[in-house]
Amino acid sequence: MSKIAAVSPAELEILEFLWAQGRDVPAKEIMEYFHDTCGKEWKKQTLNTFLSNLYKKEMIRRISVERRYHYEPIVTKEEYEAHISEQFILRRHGGSFVNFVSSLAGSSVMTKEEADAIKKILGEHA
Repeated sequence: MSKIAAVSPAELEILEFLWAQGRDVPAKEIMEYFHDTCGKEWKKQTLNTFLSNLYKKEMIRRISVERRYHYEPIVTKEEYEAHISEQFILRRHGGSFVNFVSSLAGSSVMTKEEADAIKKILGEHA
């Protein structure tokens, strides 16, 4: 997995869209989606800035197709989510998964079914 960089909320929205496509997507299609479906009033330059930032962070790649750029993610959604989860545990729970799970145990966030599922997962990785 490549180094995963922090992304802004708008950059994450773009990544979510690209992950859902499963193919390289032209910038024009990205712009149309965010304008027509999400109601974003982004200018072309605004989208280009977000895409350029993601490219510089090595989160997406640019592909030149007939003198126009298409974009696709380099980092998978699963890699990104694992990284974010790891960072959360490191920052908020001293890097301890036990501390993280302990903070959830007994709270209304974790159901008995979820606790049982966690036990099963941990049993498979022991």
